[in-house]
Amino acid sequence: MRPFKIFLLCLVGFILFFFLTYSFWFTQMARFLSVSDHLEKADAILVLGGGVGDRVFEATRLYKEGLAPCIVMCGGPLLGQHNLADLMKEEAQSLGISGNAVLMVREGSSTLGNATFSLPLIKRNGFKKIIVVTSPYHTRRTKMVFQKVYHGKNIKIMVHGVTSNPFSVYSQNDWWQQHEGIDVVVREWMSLVFYFFRGYI
Repeated sequence: MRPFKIFLLCLVGFILFFFLTYSFWFTQMARFLSVSDHLEKADAILVLGGGVGDRVFEATRLYKEGLAPCIVMCGGPLLGQHNLADLMKEEAQSLGISGNAVLMVREGSSTLGNATFSLPLIKRNGFKKIIVVTSPYHTRRTKMVFQKVYHGKNIKIMVHGVTSNPFSVYSQNDWWQQHEGIDVVVREWMSLVFYFFRGYI
């Protein structure tokens, strides 16, 4: 058989294989991004800026369940005089959390920044166990970044993804059929690759 025909048959076979199994591979792409640690009582719940509403709500839920005595809001500056951490604190207070139970890290506008700028506060308060709350598709990168930044500090990191968000249609099982799903999965994979090559994880 001529080489061109062999190549053509292989190409057709690959296309057919991908067509029959693409949903499986795309689903695995999304599932790889998510990790879930077993939660135990901690010294603080640390909330990453980003998907503010659902992350803050999830953190307050964990706080009310008694998993930690305080919440740390991580957020950097916004336009004007506003700061994301301040807005997160206001939202927590609107959900019934006392302002005295909220600590703030008002620097850092990325996952790496959240980890780097939160570490001094965590060390200063003597916290040894923290629960880090973020979006589900953001948990693997979060865990890898925090483990690297906090390495050797004798601080246990438990990463927790938001369990439900009524304002989101994102689903691991058909994300490629949603604009939001395509945006978050592709962007997160690009960030994961970027962080890897930059040595952040």
